[in-house]
Amino acid sequence: MVVATPLIGLVTMLIGSDRVPGQRRPRAWPLLVGAVLTVLFSLLTINEVRQEFGASSPLAPVVGLLLALPIVLLVRWPLLAWRLSVVTILAMLPIWHGQAWPAQPFQIILYLATIVAVGLRHSRVVLGWIWAVTMVLVWLLLYPINADNAIAATVIGTLLVLAVGAIGSLVAARRQLAVETRRTEAEQQRSAVLTERARIARELHDVVAHHMSLIAVQAETAPYRLTGLPGTAGDEFASIGTAARQALVEMRRMLGVLRAEQPAERSPQPGLAELPALLDQVRRAGAEVDLRTDGTPRPVPVAVDVSGYRIVQEALSNARRHAPGAPVTVRLEYRSEAVSIEVVNAAPDSPPAAGEPGHGLVGMRERATMLGGTLSAAATPDGGFRVAAVLPCDPGPGDA
Repeated sequence: MVVATPLIGLVTMLIGSDRVPGQRRPRAWPLLVGAVLTVLFSLLTINEVRQEFGASSPLAPVVGLLLALPIVLLVRWPLLAWRLSVVTILAMLPIWHGQAWPAQPFQIILYLATIVAVGLRHSRVVLGWIWAVTMVLVWLLLYPINADNAIAATVIGTLLVLAVGAIGSLVAARRQLAVETRRTEAEQQRSAVLTERARIARELHDVVAHHMSLIAVQAETAPYRLTGLPGTAGDEFASIGTAARQALVEMRRMLGVLRAEQPAERSPQPGLAELPALLDQVRRAGAEVDLRTDGTPRPVPVAVDVSGYRIVQEALSNARRHAPGAPVTVRLEYRSEAVSIEVVNAAPDSPPAAGEPGHGLVGMRERATMLGGTLSAAATPDGGFRVAAVLPCDPGPGDA
């Protein structure tokens, strides 16, 4: 591994890609700025090249463009820009040979800029190889012409590489931290969804068990309540009762898994009829809550009843946490095919204390989705917050 890392860095420097994991794609405007600068500097370089090639030489525009092309490559492909800078320096040696610096000042500045860009994008190993190549160029090309300039270039290049390496390490650490943060947030979100689904399953277990018990009792008592049934019908009812009881046993086992880390709740699950009592508790805590009911209250499926209560409960909890002291309005509308719930709080008088975000909205959405309904949560124009849910009362895909 000690030998492999430098070899990998060498291969990356020579033929590797500029794409780095976790690196975001740059925006379009830096490329546009780089293209404009490339054109401007190429025009300036063409005049100098023509003095060497001749005013009528068709190679002058091509050479001028190649000398300035690394500018536009710096933004997205810094390693490619550095390679092109090395090639242009070597290719232009016959023209600039004999001068104090075997390259134009513009080329030297652009070459140093490519080193900075590569150091901020790639690993320290790649930057080390680039420093080694730079030192070879300095001592082979510059030292025979001017030893003092070669020593100065060595010191400046080394200091630049060390500084860029330190900054690049910080950038890489921040980039890795951002990747880990996003990964952790995604895992927390997934864990919150699974936890809420287990909680919903625990709450609905008693509801399903009640219906299964009714099926078992009705199937087993049918031969005694109904006269004139053939013998095969009695056997069929007995089979239904046995299957229902086996399903109850499996449900108890499943509930044991869901409640492995939490004690079983012995109190019955609350429903929409208990909302006034819930709002009284919130009022005793100092909050101003108003309940408005539209339509005629009627019995709804138990799953809708429990989920509707929990959605209002969680929405009130969020309002107290994020908008303390703000008045809250709860609207409950009984439609022919669904129950509509809306919880709206006004803007708080003072901003709440900063804290870790919860997963209340995740749980509310899971409950609405389970029933085939919808839930929306968004800020209101006046600075408050609104949670609205529609829970269908007829069985649908969500119930299945």
